Amino acid sequence: MRLWWPSVALLVSACSGPPGGSGHDAAMPDAASADAALADAASTDRAAPDAALQITIIATPPSLTLTEGSVTPGLVMIRLRDQPGSDVVVDLTLADPTQASVAPTQLRFTPSDFAAAQAVSLLAIQDRNLVSSSTTLTASAPGAAPATVTLQINDQDDGVIAVSPTALALDEGSSANLQVGLSFETASTDFTITLAPSLAGKLTVTPSSVTILHTDPPLSRQTVVVTALDDADLVDDALTLTLSSPGNLPSVTVPIAVTDDD
Repeated sequence: MRLWWPSVALLVSACSGPPGGSGHDAAMPDAASADAALADAASTDRAAPDAALQITIIATPPSLTLTEGSVTPGLVMIRLRDQPGSDVVVDLTLADPTQASVAPTQLRFTPSDFAAAQAVSLLAIQDRNLVSSSTTLTASAPGAAPATVTLQINDQDDGVIAVSPTALALDEGSSANLQVGLSFETASTDFTITLAPSLAGKLTVTPSSVTILHTDPPLSRQTVVVTALDDADLVDDALTLTLSSPGNLPSVTVPIAVTDDD
């Protein structure tokens, strides 16, 4: 027993330390402090992901086809994938606003309705060329991952030869001017328009053809002089002048009434 008791005393002394002293016991936290520290750590671990969370904007469909001149809008649905901590305002912008229009241009999402998709309407803007085109719609917000929608715009314009006036009345020996061009903007192609009278020896046309270059100002016109020739008969003439161009442009006919002066 004398060998065992000192060991016990030493063990107790090492664990408990002297009362009121600054031994090992003073450096060890009590149970309440340990529980509080663990609770704080758990709270910090839970809060960290929320603080670093990035909001992602979702747009469906990812691509959309629009038709020029259509009054029926294409629809894109926008929502948030992640719940925000406060309201998020999403801006809707077009890469080329001359190609299409978007309404509305902003959407607001709250923490309670972030997952409810909101509709955005898009219309293709009518232009004067015959070329299909494309642009993009971007939905963005500060600190959020944006969404992009590709817009394919189909052109439905019908290209025609433009002429003014659309009819002439001439006396024999007199002249009048026609303004000749195209009803659309040429993108990269030149067009030659030929003017042919219906009856030889009755009219002269100067020049007999015009070329519209793709580098010319849009919707530009060229002047053509039409002259009614004197003839030996005493009859008024009902003539036509046909304007045509190679390719798929439809021909245009200008009626010309010629009054005989004999």
